[in-house]
Amino acid sequence: HNGTFVVREHPKAGSIREARNAPHFRGTPTSMPATAPDRGEHSDEIVASLGLDASALRAEGVIF
Repeated sequence: HNGTFVVREHPKAGSIREARNAPHFRGTPTSMPATAPDRGEHSDEIVASLGLDASALRAEGVIF
């Protein structure tokens, strides 16, 4: 195994196997980026930053 793939824990999918970052230099540690956010995970923060009411938009089916 040459370290091409790593196993990560995803909050909903469990263990997933994926390719690691391509550049791999000794003495320069790399970190894997975070997993993709769930649908609507950041909706409240984004909508609030725009001065809108997340509850009303969610009730109308505009956001998740």
